[in-house]
Amino acid sequence: SSVNMVGESASVEEFQAQMANYGVVSIDSKTVLGRLVSENTYVSVSRRSNHFEHLRLEDLFRQTMDSNFIALNDVEYGFNPDLGVSPTAPLMEGLDFSGFPSVLMHMGPVDPQIHAEFTELFYAQFRKGHPADSLRLAQKELIQRHPGSYAWAGYRLYGFPGMDEKERNAFAKKNFNGNVEKGGKYFLARDWLPAIAYFEKALGLMDMLPDKGSAPKIYKVLAQAAYNKEDYKKAILYQLELVRLVEKKSSPDELAEAIYFLGILYSRAEDFPKAVEHLQKALAIYQKNEILDKLAESYSTLGIVEENALGYDRALAAFNASLKINDEIGEEEFGRLLEFAMK
Repeated sequence: SSVNMVGESASVEEFQAQMANYGVVSIDSKTVLGRLVSENTYVSVSRRSNHFEHLRLEDLFRQTMDSNFIALNDVEYGFNPDLGVSPTAPLMEGLDFSGFPSVLMHMGPVDPQIHAEFTELFYAQFRKGHPADSLRLAQKELIQRHPGSYAWAGYRLYGFPGMDEKERNAFAKKNFNGNVEKGGKYFLARDWLPAIAYFEKALGLMDMLPDKGSAPKIYKVLAQAAYNKEDYKKAILYQLELVRLVEKKSSPDELAEAIYFLGILYSRAEDFPKAVEHLQKALAIYQKNEILDKLAESYSTLGIVEENALGYDRALAAFNASLKINDEIGEEEFGRLLEFAMK
């Protein structure tokens, strides 16, 4: 999941309330390092003029959370040769205490084009759990793409560089179940955002584990949580991954169910052609395997989607098919059909 904090939402209070729910925090507004004067060191969480939304050192020491990663993309600092300490030291201490053991900084404003390339390159490798390698490979690629530019040199990694393979595997084994349990707790409490955050962390750790058998269950829960949060685009991404996984191993009933829910999600996102496409795929599987109760339900849902997409003739045909199947299995759907036919 992701959130873009702009305008009124870009406040210190909102930032502190939200930052624990995201594994990666990226700040494009200015960060100021005031040498060793704590009052002059802060992270601005807003670009709005005359809005001094500054996250200060004392704010960082008031809140701790699970380890996350932060990128500060516009750092302004002053260097005093008489001091034997880096100007980054006070901020790094505060960020580390708050739960950010690894910090990526760019000194000064970024080049927008090169920064977009760097971001894509860096985070493509980042999920493998080694920020230092991610930085090195991204910088190496930028040098090749832009041989006359030194923009790559503006990026520096501070703090924890990452783990080797043995350390990553041990860390994943130790923390995977804990993240699943925390995600489940928030899911049951209907607190969708932290539920999604912890299940996503579990997925990240699963990449380092030999047993990936619980991946379908986690993607299913993530899709449901995003659906409940009404983030249908995100739910579609989770459900697409679930369909890809269950296509390989699961029963026809499980595959059809996954495709059916994907159709529902496309419908909620008002992408009716894709909704109809996937509902018809689910119908075909239910029909082939004679799963009549699900077949009738799918026809009814397809009718609703076709109706919403203004395909009234196709909607009526789908409702009639649902009615016929329900008659065969002793159920009734006269109410919905009659309601539609009288429009």
